[in-house]
Amino acid sequence: MKINSILKSRTSLLITISQYLFCLILLLSTSAWSQDEPPQPILEIGKGILQGETGYAKFTPNGQEIVTSFEENLFWDAATGELLRSVPGGRPIALSLDGENILVGQVQTIELKVIETGEILQTFESPDIITHAAISPDNSKVLIGTWHGLAYLFDVQTGEQIWEKTMSDDGIRAVEFSRNGEFFMIAACNEWYSSGIWIFSAMSLEQIGGRGFGYWLGSATISPDGSSILVWGPVFGAYLFEVESAQLIEYMNIGCINGSISPDGALVILGHWNDDFYYPNQARIIDARTGELQRTLEFDGHSGGTVDFSPDGTKVLTTGGGRVMVWGISDLAQPAGVREWETY
Repeated sequence: MKINSILKSRTSLLITISQYLFCLILLLSTSAWSQDEPPQPILEIGKGILQGETGYAKFTPNGQEIVTSFEENLFWDAATGELLRSVPGGRPIALSLDGENILVGQVQTIELKVIETGEILQTFESPDIITHAAISPDNSKVLIGTWHGLAYLFDVQTGEQIWEKTMSDDGIRAVEFSRNGEFFMIAACNEWYSSGIWIFSAMSLEQIGGRGFGYWLGSATISPDGSSILVWGPVFGAYLFEVESAQLIEYMNIGCINGSISPDGALVILGHWNDDFYYPNQARIIDARTGELQRTLEFDGHSGGTVDFSPDGTKVLTTGGGRVMVWGISDLAQPAGVREWETY
């Protein structure tokens, strides 16, 4: 009797352990499968409201709103996706660093407006088609780049032009001030498949640095701390180089349509080519220090090419299918392994 009782107890114990191990294996396999699932956006903005492909989307400097543009300039709540306001006057070209003003316009005229009220603070005109513009951090100057490679600097208070320079013969691709206001950058292309980045002192207006490239570049942006510049293009690939020394830090050999650097400089996000279409519907987040791929974001619909980090670095946005998708950085974490950059 005792032997039978012991055997029954041991059998019952073995069954219990087996059941426990089965549940544990099932749980672990489910968890592992979940980690392999593609990440999903935490918010979609403008779906059913934005028509066509939104060519511009950006977090406002305080990170609380997102501005988009297709046929009108719309401001959305970055947390809820609620439409907050519309600012008329043409496509947005730049936001001020304090988030209070916006440059809007079209063709050869742009206006500096107060976002909250729509009041026009100043109007700037160019003899050539305006492609890019930037506002200095102290809101005292506006930098303009044109279709045929001309750059102009204006005084905001007077509206007068204070500087002019011919940069290229085939268009300016980006203009931007460093956040500390010490320098500004101009990216431009020449007709014979060459391009360059020029860096100028914001005080003396003299060139203090830059770097040339052998292919047409698409655009460029300065890192938030002002130490590096990210450059990209559809055939060009993506380059990261130091501002002070012009030394190349990293290079990725993949066609890119847009890029952004995280506030701490640790991550880079690149929107890049789809195999079938001329616009990307995929974005890659890469560790800027190690060059390792962190996440690939995939979404349906052609992309307007816009990618952007939130000012606090906790989110990124992408555009596609007439909407903006917001992704949480903490949801994108995964073990690195694939190296995307080539280190120089």
